[in-house]
Formats: sequence, C-alpha cells, structure tokens
Amino acid sequence: MAIRALFKLVEGYTYIPIAEMKEAALVVNSILEQYGLSIQHDDYAEESASIESLLNDLSQADIVIAIAKLQGVPDVVTALNVAQEDFKNLALQQAEGESVKEDLASASSLKKESIEAINDNLVGYMNTMAKVKPATYEGTAKTIAKLIDKNNELVKRRRKTDEADTEIV
Repeated sequence: MAIRALFKLVEGYTYIPIAEMKEAALVVNSILEQYGLSIQHDDYAEESASIESLLNDLSQADIVIAIAKLQGVPDVVTALNVAQEDFKNLALQQAEGESVKEDLASASSLKKESIEAINDNLVGYMNTMAKVKPATYEGTAKTIAKLIDKNNELVKRRRKTDEADTEIV
C-alpha cells in the first residue's frame, strides 16, 4: 500500500498548477518511473530488492529536497521505509525459523532412539528389579510388558509388507 500511495501521490502532484511543486513532483516522478508501479506485483525477494533500490535513489540530496517540497510525500516515503524494514526483519525471522527446523531430529530417528532406549534400558531394568524386589516392581513390570505386547500386536496388524519392524521386546 505504501508503494501505491507514493506513486499515486507524486503522480497527483505532477498535475498541480503550482510551478515549484510541479517541478519537484516531476523530479521525484522521474525516479519512480524507473521502477514502475508494477514492482508491487513482483515476488517478495524481487520486490524487496526494488524497494531497497528505490529508497536508496530517493535518499539522494537533490531528490530529498524535491520530496520536501511535496506535502505528505516525506511521510509516505518514511512509511515505505518502515514497511521495508519490517519486511526484512520478518523475512530474517522466517529464514532463522527454517534453519531451526532443519536442525530438528526427524520423527523416524526419534522413534528408533526411543525404541532402543526402552529395549536396552527400561525393560531390562524393570525385569531385573522385578526379580530383586518383586513386591515393589513386579506389578509395574507386568504392566509395561502388557503395553509392549499390545503395541507390538497393533504394529503387526497394520504392517502391509513382510519387512520386519523393530519391535519393543
């Protein structure tokens, strides 16, 4: 919206019957015409690059003087600059978020690690403790064994191929 506002406001000033304002508007409009209003329809990266370049061109000393003569245009340029900075910050946050996602472990690898931890550590520990202190651990060990058997049975039912899945023992 800030791009459209800038282009339309400056275009309106090119028709004003006050010579000084019209000349200033023509100077600013000559810069805007190099980019065209169609930049708002470019993809985000291209649009952002074009806006950066446009803002850079609008910050030249002679252009800044011309902009200052057009009431409201400095405010619109400032709004465009703020919108561009917000976009860059948001794009940076999104890129950082994507890189964090790439660092996360996949569900498959977490499943393998979980099954190995359960098989190697928990089941062995519970079986040993059930023999050492049956009054304390036997009920829990039996419950875990039932849950593992039930889960293994469900996995066997949904398996469509003859490939062996890693089962919890």
